[in-house]
Amino acid sequence: AAAAAAVAPPAEAPNDQAAIDLALSVAASLQKQCLAMQAEFITEDGHGVDYPALAQSDLFAAYVKSTAELAAVQPNLLPRDEKIAFFLNIYNALTIHVLATHANGAETAMQIPRFWQRFAYVIGGHAYSLDDMEHGILRANRPHPATKTHCLGKDDPKLAVALADSDVDPRIHFALVCGAKSCPPIRVYSPKNLERGLKAAAANFCSSEVTIAGHTVHLSKIFQWYASDFGKTKKEQLTHILQYLDEEKKAQLSALLQEDKFQVEYADYDWSINKK
Repeated sequence: AAAAAAVAPPAEAPNDQAAIDLALSVAASLQKQCLAMQAEFITEDGHGVDYPALAQSDLFAAYVKSTAELAAVQPNLLPRDEKIAFFLNIYNALTIHVLATHANGAETAMQIPRFWQRFAYVIGGHAYSLDDMEHGILRANRPHPATKTHCLGKDDPKLAVALADSDVDPRIHFALVCGAKSCPPIRVYSPKNLERGLKAAAANFCSSEVTIAGHTVHLSKIFQWYASDFGKTKKEQLTHILQYLDEEKKAQLSALLQEDKFQVEYADYDWSINKK
């Protein structure tokens, strides 16, 4: 499994600020390495990864070694924006890590047994799988769209790390990459550029994944799977999406919503691995 090796805890527990500084330092170091790998092995548009070359590279070997530092991080102490940027980057990095080392000819991530549950990084002494990061932490432990259950049980210590429900930002769905061709492009986020980065990610994703023909609004499956993150009803969800659209599409969709005459169709999702 792509789990980081455990490291010995410090002799004395650091104070909160020291722990926060350590977490930010580790996050910044891994972010820098992810940016280097992105420049070398990921296409400019963020949609393709040269996994074989990445797996054989010194950059990747150094990154894998560095993930051991995550064991000393206390993510529960991170402020909201730092926590979101941290887990977006770690989620995407773990996805790339697993696909570079465990794909073994698989054409989709779903062909890798328990892809979202089996592989994990040890962060602060606890193993975080892809499901833990997305649904447990970034979605405030809201029910998984497939299983309708909570990823983190009521006694799971990782609950102390989870975002508050009011802090959940649905734009994470335009930033998390599960390794499929229909996923958003791979980007690296920092606390300072988080708002700008998520705003750009939303606009970029919706420019290609939201189309309108007559009274029919065509959406990515992501909007179906995570419908409740965008609103309680289809009208609420489409109203939420308005803010991410260019002026032309915004005017089209606004008119449909005002007339209350629209239907929604969801595009097929291409699960093929995002190989370069």
